[in-house]
Amino acid sequence: MQCGSVRLRMTGCFRSLAGNLRFYSVGRFEKIEKIKRKKKPPSALPPHLNALMKEWPKTLEEEVKAQTEALSEYLKECDNNWAELESRGLGLGDLTYEKIHYDPIEGAILELIRPQRDAALGYMKSFRSGVPVVLCDGNSLNKLVECIIKWTSFDKISLRIMNLNQITRFEKSEAGAKFAIIPSIEKGSIQSLQSFLENKTFDDKPGRRLLDYAFRAKVMPSIHNDPRRSGDCPENFNSTQRLAVNCALNNKRPFLCIQGPPGTGKTKVLAEIVRQLKEKKKKVLVLAPTHVAVNNALKYTKEAILRDKIKQSRLAIFDFDNERTDRYRLQPEDEDDICHADTLDEAIKNNPKYSMLKEGSEDLHNDDSENSVSKAERKKRVNDWKRMKDAILMEVYREQQVIFCTLSSSTVRKLSKFGWHPDIIVIGRFGKMVKFFLFCKNDEIRCRIFKIFDYCQNSDEAAQCTEPATWAAIIHAPRCILVGDFQQLPTIVISKAAIEKKLHVSLMERLIMEFSNCNIRVLLDRQYRMNEKIMQWSSEHFYDGLLKAGESVKDQRLSDICQMPENHSLNEPLIMLNTALMKDDKNTNKLAEKTVRKSRINYAEARLVVQYYNILCSVGVNLEDIAIITPYYEQVMLIRAMINNRLVRVHSVDAFQGQENEVVIFSMVRHNENRALGFLAEERRMNVAVTRAKRQFVLIGSSWMMSRDKNLKSLYKTIQTTGKIYDPNDLNSYAIELQDHLDKVARELR
Repeated sequence: MQCGSVRLRMTGCFRSLAGNLRFYSVGRFEKIEKIKRKKKPPSALPPHLNALMKEWPKTLEEEVKAQTEALSEYLKECDNNWAELESRGLGLGDLTYEKIHYDPIEGAILELIRPQRDAALGYMKSFRSGVPVVLCDGNSLNKLVECIIKWTSFDKISLRIMNLNQITRFEKSEAGAKFAIIPSIEKGSIQSLQSFLENKTFDDKPGRRLLDYAFRAKVMPSIHNDPRRSGDCPENFNSTQRLAVNCALNNKRPFLCIQGPPGTGKTKVLAEIVRQLKEKKKKVLVLAPTHVAVNNALKYTKEAILRDKIKQSRLAIFDFDNERTDRYRLQPEDEDDICHADTLDEAIKNNPKYSMLKEGSEDLHNDDSENSVSKAERKKRVNDWKRMKDAILMEVYREQQVIFCTLSSSTVRKLSKFGWHPDIIVIGRFGKMVKFFLFCKNDEIRCRIFKIFDYCQNSDEAAQCTEPATWAAIIHAPRCILVGDFQQLPTIVISKAAIEKKLHVSLMERLIMEFSNCNIRVLLDRQYRMNEKIMQWSSEHFYDGLLKAGESVKDQRLSDICQMPENHSLNEPLIMLNTALMKDDKNTNKLAEKTVRKSRINYAEARLVVQYYNILCSVGVNLEDIAIITPYYEQVMLIRAMINNRLVRVHSVDAFQGQENEVVIFSMVRHNENRALGFLAEERRMNVAVTRAKRQFVLIGSSWMMSRDKNLKSLYKTIQTTGKIYDPNDLNSYAIELQDHLDKVARELR
């Protein structure tokens, strides 16, 4: 409908109170609607969330302060003993300046020469790529600059420094000047959450409705009719693994929590979920706590894609352990839309504009050195350079369908700026993890705040991420999948404020507990790691008896992999060497623990560990199949020194979470008149300890101490009913029996 040159639109009309029709031009109508949208007040946050948004910054600051004080206190106690600090994962010292170079994307790269130390210190590979650290003066430990490790080697370490204003002090440093790096506490906890905590409404964020569901501003949907797509899963997936995949693909589910007890195949399930989402052209953001974890996720996802490709082409029944599959590889076109956000170097360098960006970066550096341009001109050049850099990154990210990156990465916040908006976020752990926790001011000293990974193999999983850190990522997508197991070790917090505000409770745990009637959890109920007797206590105590052992593992025993006789007493899957049965246990100090540098050691238990280790070696158990774990760092170092073989894995319980071994020997350490258990009273730590073993778990400790705590008491009763309890004094006779058996077998073979 038109009137003269003015085009009229019926949708822009309304009836006045007098009943007359009024018409607006299209341009004016759209302008009025735009004004109305602008005037629309932002929606209020749920009351509980609003209160938390005010509390979280203060709580995090208190936690950072407590962690910083604890770290500083220990650094002073060590008196710059860098060999010990490095072994504990607390610092690298005696570093000297080598050079600085500039990367157009990453900024300034500082390279330092690292002194050669005892190779035994390689046990603590704490400072890895992507870990935030503080560069300090080597003598005073005064903070110089925050940076991120780019790479490390035995003799060098490369650091990424984004603040160019801090560079000149290194370029002008005196020859032989010493530097040190220590863990950065602030960067991971405060800076990565700052933009999230400053937001007042989140109306412009895709994940706003997730906030409403999680904090009860909206009713959490209860979904019970997930579409069945089981035919798309690998044939060896069990029913709960298939259920987890089906639930993850249901767009009606805003949240899904996949709880995976030890050995249930969380990583494979996550890889399959990502593969199928990619197949459906969904944009997926996969987050994990470290670069090594992200690389594991990427590796498993590519394997899942390759497995499906082979299945579709009917080339073979795929088995990644079979050498004949080596000839099958993903083609470049299969990987073009899958990337690690922090390792896009090749894609960026292949961009036609990269050469111009590199030249611009060098010109800016020359301008800084020569002071040849005015501040206004310098500012203009910097802005032009930043726009070019963002344009290149936007082109690169736009081509990606699945992006993997670390949970604290700045990339998470920048993706929307680059025009990349995920349809779903997956947060979890991938691979076998080794991690070291913070100090406590009492005797329970943990090595580091960061979750790091062992050289051998794997969140922080979703169950171990603090809730504000998790929300800072989740807010960028309309759907979220959390994967982990809150019945294993939680986030360690040490400040009173953080404990009172329950900062150690993960979002995954809270959602499962608060919305238990909304069917948002899938429990993977079949494990493929442990003999069923080893699994029994964990299943009954933590998983309501729902956890079952797979047919391939439920009857596996030590005798399957060595010369241990099948009917021998030490062929049991679950064994305890009860030091309370040793003579004069309570009347002597032979079994008592000792305090060493705020940690604990127990010489008697360490000797028993070595004695049992020697028995295992005598019957032919491979050294790499033996793991020795204990709650205390000093006990770890004592046992390592006594065994003196780096092929044997000796770790703390916390450091061994996510890993597994055929045989696990556990030294409890605690034995004192007050029957104080320290953090052994944390039941989830014992859950981790027991479930690391595949064929045999050996507990060395005192039933007298265990009876003090209800959780340890239940473990002792389980060993009584399903395993065997022996007097440690009988080990000598068992060793003689086994040697006689081996000699007899040898004579028969001759």
